Amino acid sequence: MQQARSPVKVEGLNGHILLCQSMQMIHLGLNSPYTIILTGVTHSFLDIRHFRNCTVHVVDTSAVYHGELVSLEQEVSDRGEAHFKLQLASSLHRLRHAANHAVFIDQSPVEILQAICKTNHIKAKFNLKNLEYRLPYTVQGDVSDYDFLLHVCMMHGIVFYYRHDQHEARLHFTNDAYHEECHELVFNPGNGLVNSKNTMTSIRYWQVKLPEMICLKGSQEGNPDVVFHHQTTNQTSIVGHGSLHLNYPIGFESQEDCVRYANQLQHQLDWQREWVKTEVVGLALQAGDRVMITNHPAPILNRSFRVLNVCASMDGSESNFSHPAKTTAYLITSERNYLLPQPDTVMPWQHEIHGEPPPGLMQSIMVALPSLTLAEIYGDNKNQTLLDEQGRYRVKRLLDSLDHTPLISHPVRQLQPVAGAHSGMHFPLKPGARVVLACLYNRLDKPIIMGVLPDPKQRSPVTEANRTQSLIRNSSGATMAFVDTEQTQQCALYTQDKQHGLWMTKQGEEESVLAKSLGGLDLEAMNEMMLHSGANVTLQSETALLNAKTDMSFTTLKTFTFNAKRITMQAEQDWLAQCMEGLVALSSTKTIEFISPIMAIEGCGITLHAHAAEINSGHQLTLTSQQHLVIQNNASQLSLHQGFIQFQAPHIIFNAQTILKNQGIEALVLSSFVPLSN
Repeated sequence: MQQARSPVKVEGLNGHILLCQSMQMIHLGLNSPYTIILTGVTHSFLDIRHFRNCTVHVVDTSAVYHGELVSLEQEVSDRGEAHFKLQLASSLHRLRHAANHAVFIDQSPVEILQAICKTNHIKAKFNLKNLEYRLPYTVQGDVSDYDFLLHVCMMHGIVFYYRHDQHEARLHFTNDAYHEECHELVFNPGNGLVNSKNTMTSIRYWQVKLPEMICLKGSQEGNPDVVFHHQTTNQTSIVGHGSLHLNYPIGFESQEDCVRYANQLQHQLDWQREWVKTEVVGLALQAGDRVMITNHPAPILNRSFRVLNVCASMDGSESNFSHPAKTTAYLITSERNYLLPQPDTVMPWQHEIHGEPPPGLMQSIMVALPSLTLAEIYGDNKNQTLLDEQGRYRVKRLLDSLDHTPLISHPVRQLQPVAGAHSGMHFPLKPGARVVLACLYNRLDKPIIMGVLPDPKQRSPVTEANRTQSLIRNSSGATMAFVDTEQTQQCALYTQDKQHGLWMTKQGEEESVLAKSLGGLDLEAMNEMMLHSGANVTLQSETALLNAKTDMSFTTLKTFTFNAKRITMQAEQDWLAQCMEGLVALSSTKTIEFISPIMAIEGCGITLHAHAAEINSGHQLTLTSQQHLVIQNNASQLSLHQGFIQFQAPHIIFNAQTILKNQGIEALVLSSFVPLSN
């Protein structure tokens, strides 16, 4: 910082004028908020209300600066004079004391910067190109608005600076061109002026050996198996050394995104390869101005440079030079764009040689640290969650839940027990469920749902017997339960109120299985269906339907009983009901149906009794009995259609109300082993 003597006049509100003895201008630069410190003596205390916004005039020059009041210190001397220290700052100083914890969804970088300025009532001009792309989710976190603004500018190659004129200090954002002035400066260490032209009285130039190339590697967003690579090289004539390898675990949508980001990192690195530190006499430099140096013995300096940072003062107390009205400035080459460097691309600054670095080089940005936060699952209504086809939710921050227009996030995934390749477990979350959010890869724009936090408003499904019960239950009440006590072990699957379900229980040494249903019961098998029991098997229901594509088999040693209003058994191939002892009983109050290409009913005694019995055969019908075969019908007619019909038994009896007649039957054979009477 350089000092110089010159009267300074401060113009406050309502025409209040304040004469100052000294002025210090600190860090009027690119991507840097400036500060103005003024000191002097008055005959009375100053009213802070008169100097909330001030214009500083450097007398005998055209330099004008504007600032907002930050602090006012006053002290009365022994002679009754009031010594004051007035500190002014740029409009961006408001952002240091504001933290709006903003969330931006599907907005461009320009829209985010505009929103920050609007929230803090700052006027700004934007000259930004090729930044129309949308950012799906951007989170400020627990940092100040100023640090968040710096982060947005750093990530997207944006530069901000102030231009002071007679009326205001206007904030500009650009990534293309500056509102600049061009100055020609003559190098003359012995005199401050050459033919009435501004001169440089001191100049220092140095180069820095930075990495020659950047090797960037990152995976595709949502698909870590796709990896993008890109390598950039030094774009300057200044020789570098080594390479910078950067690995990003996630973040690129395409190879083009990887290339664009790598080139931006290279730009951040290249402009730092050469530096100029100079002192200028009698010239009001501003950030972003271009300076053309002439008359320097080193040809490399006789060219155009960009003003990165300016510091000045008006009393000369801290200057190594006695000449008044000097300004210290850091210059960088104007041949390459200046970009606020990320930590990976900041040059190693040698403090013992070059002093303190300008803020435009090393900004101390406070980065929001990821942490666990609470949010609510969002839905169109109380029962409908906004859950997309990829299993992602929309959430809203817990503090926004009472807002009539809450800010909804972009799709957020949930951690669930997944084994990979479409295997695992999935439970859809309900609207209003309070969940815990974490940040994937330590990035605030990558939230992920860790789980649901039980509390009195959303209790755990286990509210009793917590030590012995393990439950999986959905919102409708369907439950899979596991009970483990000293006497009982049970695995159960049932619906709400336990009206339908399956219970497998071990009580001491006894084991049992209970299947319960108040509706229909369907058992269907593509191949074999087998029921085996060492004792009795009883199936009881309003309707019983058993369907097998191939074989259907029932085997029991004692009793096998079906009891229902309607029984239907259907098999594509064999249908077998076998009883080693006792009785096979099929009982129905309405209808019993057997449907099968081949069906055999064998037994010591077979009885078919129904109000209406019908046996149909498309090819061959065989009724075989070792003793008596009785066909009895109360109908008036027994019709035997065309085909081959054979009745063969020791005794064949037909009882009907009408005479059996031949109605075009090709062959009717009635065979008896004993003579028939009548």
